[in-house]
Amino acid sequence: MSVSNEHHDTNVNSPPGKTVLSAMDRIQHIEDELAIRDLVARFANACSPPDYKSFAKLLVPDNNRKPSWILSFPFSMSATGVNEIVDMVKGLLESRDFFAQMLHSGVIEIDGDCATGRWIMHEIGKRPGESYYNNFAIYEDVMRKIDGSWFFSQREYKYMFLDSSSFEGQAFSLSTSIPKL
Repeated sequence: MSVSNEHHDTNVNSPPGKTVLSAMDRIQHIEDELAIRDLVARFANACSPPDYKSFAKLLVPDNNRKPSWILSFPFSMSATGVNEIVDMVKGLLESRDFFAQMLHSGVIEIDGDCATGRWIMHEIGKRPGESYYNNFAIYEDVMRKIDGSWFFSQREYKYMFLDSSSFEGQAFSLSTSIPKL
């Protein structure tokens, strides 16, 4: 994390050359990390079941920098810009009877208003008929903080494992609305 020098303290107990962040910088870092983890969770939630309006709000607005989304082999495809990315995710999810994206873990590096993240994901889905989808992958992300909020600037999905064999179970339709507290 890079922060201005005016917020750093020198601690005689820290290793030589190691800078200690001020309490305010540590609080900001924690706030940013929690906001980024929330962003990633909201992405998975907007995919399961699909909520395209919420999905679009997670991407860097086109007037700041066009976001990009890349899927690796075996489904190699990419899109740039909010509308094109939403169209791509619609094409991937609309015909599924069932789809769930589950976030397992993540590592974040924050540098001011830019961050990178690496997340282990599991997805499972079923299309009508006998089309099945079960995978593990890694998302490698670049996120930007704009006007105090974090957005995806780039997401790259790298498949590690793909299984298209059949599985048992029944899919149920769910409402995409989140209950208000």
